[in-house]
Amino acid sequence: MAKIRDIVQINSGYTSYVDLYDDYYDLAKNRGRMERYKPIAAHRQVFEKIANALNPLDRRFYFLSGSYGTGKSHLLLMLANYFASPSDVPELEKFFQNYEAAQTEILLRPGETLKERKATSLKEARKSGRFLVALSRFSLNLDFEGAILRALEDALQKEESTVLLDTHYREALRRIEDWQTRRNEARFFNDLELAISRLFPDWTINDLISGLEDFDEQSLKAFKQCFTAVTDSEFAYNKDNLRDIISDFLKNPDFKANYKGIVFLYDEFGAAVDDGLVNYTNLLDFAQYCASSTMEKGGTVLFVGTGHKAFRNHGKIGDLNAETLEARVTEIGLQTQGMEDI
Repeated sequence: MAKIRDIVQINSGYTSYVDLYDDYYDLAKNRGRMERYKPIAAHRQVFEKIANALNPLDRRFYFLSGSYGTGKSHLLLMLANYFASPSDVPELEKFFQNYEAAQTEILLRPGETLKERKATSLKEARKSGRFLVALSRFSLNLDFEGAILRALEDALQKEESTVLLDTHYREALRRIEDWQTRRNEARFFNDLELAISRLFPDWTINDLISGLEDFDEQSLKAFKQCFTAVTDSEFAYNKDNLRDIISDFLKNPDFKANYKGIVFLYDEFGAAVDDGLVNYTNLLDFAQYCASSTMEKGGTVLFVGTGHKAFRNHGKIGDLNAETLEARVTEIGLQTQGMEDI
């Protein structure tokens, strides 16, 4: 009697778990996944919708929901590559060959036409230019703002870019460095050490610096408290929110010379919402910013997050104004179809 393994052919592109961050930056593994990937119908539907982010009228803030094992992480990896490189690189050439092959296998009735956007159209849309792909990591346990900024900083480092990200975190580090340089002529650094030992006895100044470098919100709050104790004034910086920071960043000539915009991908974003790491006001403001970002306004900004259930069922999202939420966040449910291909 024949065994199942002798009858069913497994597409190797689907046979192992995807760690988005590690797999994207492992060039050999990433290339291999791209070249073996043959998108099932459910994945093609999602890919087509998110590829529409290049349309100036698109909202560009997506939440991809689906149960475990539906391939959300794998799909994010394909999207990362789609936006990161022009479509004529070898691995994307192979990806679109597989995409087209999958579409030709669709059984159409006489006179029926393909209802999907063709692979050639998707390829044409990305024939030139690059986007900076920034991967947020839930494992870092950062608040939403910190996760976005850390992802952007990591992406710049991986690209070996000389572009600096100007943030209130970096300004806090600059203040500490300036105080330390002048510690023999001014009291501020010594007073900062005393303030830390008094207000945060379990911390050292190195702990504070390390936290600020990692975009940790609690470290920023601690610095602000210590800053007030040292200077009798509140710490303020003119670029202290995502909208201002990223808008300023997009204006950098070196960035504009190399990229058309930024694509943020956040796998397990739903878990971050559940864990209270997302300030809903910041979330909705950033979503509105993504919708208003276009090439004509300095650069396109796209966000895609994933979760294992409907967006409204994560955290306290369901308590928000439904019309406001639906106007800013586009949810795509990943259907459990295409199992016949697997």
